[in-house]
Amino acid sequence: MQLSPSRCQYYCQVFTFEQPTGPYKVGTVTYDWKDEQREETFTSDPGDKRELMVQIWYPADSQAKGRTAPYISNADVFAEGFSTILNLPKALFTTFGYVKTHAIESAELSQEESTYPVLLFSHGFSGHKNQNTFQVEQLASHGYIVVGIDHTYSSTASVFADGRVAPYVQQDLNSGTYLDQANPGWVEDAKFVLDQVEKLAKNDPDNRLQDEWICRMWGCSVIPLAEQRVRRCSWRMRGSKQP
Repeated sequence: MQLSPSRCQYYCQVFTFEQPTGPYKVGTVTYDWKDEQREETFTSDPGDKRELMVQIWYPADSQAKGRTAPYISNADVFAEGFSTILNLPKALFTTFGYVKTHAIESAELSQEESTYPVLLFSHGFSGHKNQNTFQVEQLASHGYIVVGIDHTYSSTASVFADGRVAPYVQQDLNSGTYLDQANPGWVEDAKFVLDQVEKLAKNDPDNRLQDEWICRMWGCSVIPLAEQRVRRCSWRMRGSKQP
């Protein structure tokens, strides 16, 4: 029997995230960043530049109030992506749109500490920046700033600020050669995001990031090698030190 979205909402369970255990509330903000120095290799348009959706979670002020972020924005787009990647009915994923998180959108950064360590999260092939929300919220509640990247065309989907959609492009994940070739692109994604975060830390009118921080990277798939390459070039940031 094929379930409609309304029936699926009734029959399929909408999961919830446990309350983070740390002393901080959790805030979140999302950015659409374009790297004007890099061509987008997944499209045929010679003028297309690499564009990334990035979400940041952080320790929020104890008095912060506001709307909590959904687990997945544009749930219909992601349901289509999951359906295509997993070859399963789209209706099975429509409940993701009803899942709420504990992160307050655009909340004020907590002033309890003068600096907070920064973690960079990178998903695996066909994953997405929100996939480890339970872990990310827990870390933010304990005083970490977490920066999540959607690796465009290698993520479930990327929905840009103006509504454009970049779907997942099927890739040869069984080929070691292909993975070796893909790794440098993800490294460049991470380096670009670190550069953007550094700029944000130096001049953020919303005061969500601090000027001195320590950076580490974690995630899935090609990340162990990517982490080593990114970390070797990340110590240039003012005030940073190797963990």
